[in-house]
Amino acid sequence: MSVETTLRFYKWIFVFGALGVVSHAQVNTAGATNASNFGNAGSGNAYCGPNGEWIGPRWDGPAELPRLCMYTPLSATPSPGVVHGPVPAAALGKTYASARCGDTILLLPGTSSGETTLGRKNCDDSHWITIKSVGAKDQTFPAEGVRSTPCISGVSSLKGRLPFPCRSFPKVLTAKFVAPSSGSAVILNGADHIRFIGIEFTRVANPGALIFSLVDLRSTIDRQTDHIIFDRSWFHGIEGKFPQDRSTDTSTTRAINLGQSNHIGVIDSTISNIYDNGSTASNGNTDSQCFGGGVGVIANSGWGVYKFVNNDCEGGSEGLILGGDAGPSLTPQGCTFGVNCHLDVPTDIEVRQNYFFAPLQWNGNNDSINSTGWPNRKNGLELKTGARIFLEGNVFENCWYNSQPYCYVIDFAPKNQVMSVGGRGTCPSCLVEDFTARYNYGYNYPGPQIAVYTTDIVGGCTACSTLARRGSIHDNLVGDKLNRGSLSVTGFDCTEIVASAGPITDISFRHNTCVNSFRSAYFIGASGKNQLDHIVIQDNLMSLGQYGALPGTGNGCDKPGLRLFAILTKCINGGSNTWVFDHNANFNWDTQNSGSVLGLGFPKDGKGEGNLFYSGSIAVGFTAYGDSDSGFEPAHYALAPSSPLHNAASDGRDIGADIEGLAKVIEGVRR
Repeated sequence: MSVETTLRFYKWIFVFGALGVVSHAQVNTAGATNASNFGNAGSGNAYCGPNGEWIGPRWDGPAELPRLCMYTPLSATPSPGVVHGPVPAAALGKTYASARCGDTILLLPGTSSGETTLGRKNCDDSHWITIKSVGAKDQTFPAEGVRSTPCISGVSSLKGRLPFPCRSFPKVLTAKFVAPSSGSAVILNGADHIRFIGIEFTRVANPGALIFSLVDLRSTIDRQTDHIIFDRSWFHGIEGKFPQDRSTDTSTTRAINLGQSNHIGVIDSTISNIYDNGSTASNGNTDSQCFGGGVGVIANSGWGVYKFVNNDCEGGSEGLILGGDAGPSLTPQGCTFGVNCHLDVPTDIEVRQNYFFAPLQWNGNNDSINSTGWPNRKNGLELKTGARIFLEGNVFENCWYNSQPYCYVIDFAPKNQVMSVGGRGTCPSCLVEDFTARYNYGYNYPGPQIAVYTTDIVGGCTACSTLARRGSIHDNLVGDKLNRGSLSVTGFDCTEIVASAGPITDISFRHNTCVNSFRSAYFIGASGKNQLDHIVIQDNLMSLGQYGALPGTGNGCDKPGLRLFAILTKCINGGSNTWVFDHNANFNWDTQNSGSVLGLGFPKDGKGEGNLFYSGSIAVGFTAYGDSDSGFEPAHYALAPSSPLHNAASDGRDIGADIEGLAKVIEGVRR
């Protein structure tokens, strides 16, 4: 990069600072300060004020953080009215119909009901309807701010999971709602201002039942479900035996269907056994999630303000997905997408301190990929639409080859979804902007670890343009143990930035540590020279794997055979060099595939200057790198004081993720 170009780029960074973007050092300081609160009662509202306003930093690098949030302490959802019951679960619908805003409905623990529908009451923030089990008063029920487990429903353990910390012999403290075939356990049809406490949401046990959502937050044109909190509850499907066929299938597609709802909180809860068995799933679905939304055609519904904090989540395909189907049309009519159209995507998404986990008994692989009749496994989080997304302190554990030959830990993938070859995009308003992922930990995930890409997946779509812009990805630890099993597969990247169906701009990828990869550290490309712009890749610690870096699949500026420096100069703003790539430390250089000269093909000018390269891992100075499987001990990847990378980053910090800060943020997330 020329001196003139370098000055021009840093002028761009300075302009962002003048507009209110805090520096990376400031962001990390704020994160470390907040980290001291995690694990304490009320820490679920570390960034949220009593009026639902975001009280954390406004910016993280180029990304704007949420503006609104769900303030979820019990004191924020007052129910000062009449107490009804206790009544059996089957009487909830009738009791709710007669209740008024501000009332409390007590349910008898151990009672159950089939599908129950609750409608709108037009309550306000001072008059919530609380629906809770009497069992929540038991001394063994988790205190406010403490994650519940299946212990609250009398279940002391589940196969292949960590032990549940039951406070005593488990008792049935919950009231239960059971989804019938082709139905849901609870339907909130435009309902508002409800807090559920101590509820079990499940499904009928018989195989072959068509189960799509345990809880359905439906919306109509004039009635979006809003202001709902699920607190210390258990959502679950069936503990299945695999492989399954149509006659034995027990698939459950989703715990909560968000639809186009707004102001939804899921806190301190457990979601388990949510999976779909692909081609053998009775309900015809392949993907399954704990939480899913961002789908619906109502224009300008005001959807979003979602809070998912301190939950256990077993979502087969993804823990959380937004988008992936039909979305609103662009408004106002005649506007230009990404310029002057209304922002009509879910906004203000807070996902913190969740444990996204898949039990290994869902994995049918041995020496070959075995997916038929087994839970479909894909990614940790997949965001195909959304804005002001904040991911912090989440733990992702266990993934493997299944329906696709890789797993993403975090996947920012804006998509104007096309459903068939030659079809048109069904979500013209879909984009992903202002997204932050920091202090997250991926363990036992094979595949691209953190990715930003635009794609339509199905080929031949000429009306599927989308975009990703203003993303900050920092202080994440990924690549710790890669679960290949005995499969001889190698397509695992540390990161991907690929623009195939629209531009990706203003991305900061800094201070991340990827301790293992098998194909490349960097997979970058675009369908045209103007699709990538203002990309910072700096201060990262990456295992290079084979080839070090590879061209992406944009089939444009990233031609096969190009090395990283050539890709950056050809792809990012057409060679005008609106990129920064320096102070990265790269280890496990593959001499056979990447050349005998360390850093060959990397910036600067193809010589690797401004970055550090090592043929193995020893010289890096990890505390305990070992065989790149820490046994879930992220502290192994901290740098020793004697490391040449200690205080060697562009900002004076250690190169790579802030491992000490990450350990504080994820403390207690795994249990």
